Amino acid sequence: MKRLALSLALPAASALMTMATTPDRPNILLFMVDDMGWQDTSVPMSGDTTAYNRMFHTPNMERLAASGMKFTQAYASPISSPSRCSLMTGANAARHGVTNWTLRRDATNDEGAMLATMAPPEWNYNGIQRVEGIPHTYVGPSFVQELKDNGYHTIHVGKAHFGAMDTPGEDPHHWGFEVNVAGSAAGGLATYLSERNFGHDKDGNPVSPFAVPDLEKYWGSGTFATEALTQEAIKRLDKAKTYGTPWFMYMSHYAVHVPIDRDPRFYQKYIDQGLQPKDAAYASLVEGMDKSLGDLLDWIERNGEADNTIVIFMSDNGGLAAAESWRDGALHTQNAPLRSGKGSLYEGGIREPMIVRWPGKTRPGSVQPHSVIIEDFYPTILEMAGIKDSDHYGYDIDGRSFVPLITGKGNPSRNRDLVWNFPNVWGLPGPGIDMNCALRYNNWKLIYSYATGTAELYDIDRDISESHDLSYDRPDILHMMQRRLGDALRKVGAQRPTIRANGAVADWPDHEKRAEKLIKPILRNAQPTFFANYLINSAYQGIILEAIANHIDFGIGVTRLHNTTEWICSRILQIGGAYIHSFNPKTHLIATGGLFGSFGCYPEKANVPLYFFKGNNPVNYVDLSKIDYIEADEITRPTIDESYRAGIYAHPRMAFTNRKGLGLSLGLYVTLPFYGATISSGSSLALSAGLTF
Repeated sequence: MKRLALSLALPAASALMTMATTPDRPNILLFMVDDMGWQDTSVPMSGDTTAYNRMFHTPNMERLAASGMKFTQAYASPISSPSRCSLMTGANAARHGVTNWTLRRDATNDEGAMLATMAPPEWNYNGIQRVEGIPHTYVGPSFVQELKDNGYHTIHVGKAHFGAMDTPGEDPHHWGFEVNVAGSAAGGLATYLSERNFGHDKDGNPVSPFAVPDLEKYWGSGTFATEALTQEAIKRLDKAKTYGTPWFMYMSHYAVHVPIDRDPRFYQKYIDQGLQPKDAAYASLVEGMDKSLGDLLDWIERNGEADNTIVIFMSDNGGLAAAESWRDGALHTQNAPLRSGKGSLYEGGIREPMIVRWPGKTRPGSVQPHSVIIEDFYPTILEMAGIKDSDHYGYDIDGRSFVPLITGKGNPSRNRDLVWNFPNVWGLPGPGIDMNCALRYNNWKLIYSYATGTAELYDIDRDISESHDLSYDRPDILHMMQRRLGDALRKVGAQRPTIRANGAVADWPDHEKRAEKLIKPILRNAQPTFFANYLINSAYQGIILEAIANHIDFGIGVTRLHNTTEWICSRILQIGGAYIHSFNPKTHLIATGGLFGSFGCYPEKANVPLYFFKGNNPVNYVDLSKIDYIEADEITRPTIDESYRAGIYAHPRMAFTNRKGLGLSLGLYVTLPFYGATISSGSSLALSAGLTF
């Protein structure tokens, strides 16, 4: 299916035919920002202008949005490598298996406290490649190679982060770029400061694996890294114009990734606005990135290319919110109203600012509310370039073209599963971070924790902040989402972590639904549940205190005859199993049953109500309190053997509970004795109060 060996220079006849029939193919500028959050802009992405929109100053993003289409539900992976590998290959991260960030060959970067209890799988920590033979990699296609094979001049400027060091995939040329400036295996940069030679010593030796290559001419010049990359990009565009062929430029900034160095061109402005130093430095990085966008837009217009150049603006993951050393304010709030940030499967970690301008196609100032995801860029850019009917060199891709969303001729996001898989430990803790997977399906979103085996459910259209977990209130939607996510992950061979305590692979997100069929264990994660049951029938009353743990029912209790004040007739011990069937979120049919035993405590005085015996033979129960006189010799105490009973019991009941497990139940308590005195079956009405921990 996808083991076709790839040639690095394979302009197929069909590709040449496409070139000949599309003389006005557009130039394409893909402007990618690193770690930029959904709210890190003065462009309101949610419709309402927020405090963060007022904090940042991005006039060129405003300019692009005014002339193009703003996508308000654009998604990527929670961290860089998975997103960039999906962009390049069109494969979802669950398929390509590069689920955490990459750097050195044959080395994983999982780190954090959760590693004490969970072990990541053998994921593809060497990144993606176009050739076989490198272990722990995904071999796949390249949309850039397809563009090149169809006559595009292809340019890479900035961050790459496709393959690990010392693998072919680390070099953008491997992916079809004819020009590469500053792209390497590194997922960040040592410093933005030319005074520090962008991570090199005075002799030109890198002092960090994140040293930025190819910018030697700017060392010591006072030129910020963002500006240096922009100047290099403009030089490459000047050259591309002379070729007379369409060009594709991947302008992939290191900004606004840490370290949050102060861009001296803009920093003081934000201090004067009253921002704290860390946020002022971050805002200066954002504005420096925006200036770069403006400079490239100016070049396009100045060179008469505005009507034939598509511009796409995107970020690779959510904004950093889990490191107090880099941002001011409370942790995990820097993407509000979205929850959490980079590394998280909550919206703050995966929803990105995205804008598209396609002259003649996008309506100026328009808004697209439907969802897209990073792997969709592969088929979309090919369609924009007029490349049709590609087989992607024999490989499967997961992306869908979002051109119909631009043209208004369809909605590829309807009834579509958007999938995330992160069976890893990123390094910084926080809400929704580490060892989880997620599904977006229409307005619904499910997040499943591999570590705890629990799921959360949100209606994103109504709850963008993911503050109301509906997993308890909508079990029908929960089970549907669990099934869809489990099926989607299995279909592409997604990996799961291992539980260190027992060496078992973590459950799929739909494990509970698949196992329960019509009934499921009463206890989720073996939580203890306690009931106090009050029993009543025509002959006696009873109290049974019941505990259920690990699906085992254990109870002790006492009974008494009616119209007495002493609980002395018998004492009960029961043990059995417990199951539940949920009818709706707050109503359950609980069924317990098993063995019971009881022993009598019979008084010698005749004036105490008890079972009525003549000799040792039990007769029907009578209410002795209503009998004036009984001859003493008519009442005898039964033998000790006859005061014991054993049998089986069943206790079905309807339980009505709230979210904390508090509630009441009403049911039937049935016994079927097979040993001891008064061997006969009986049933009682049972009223219970329950508590779950």
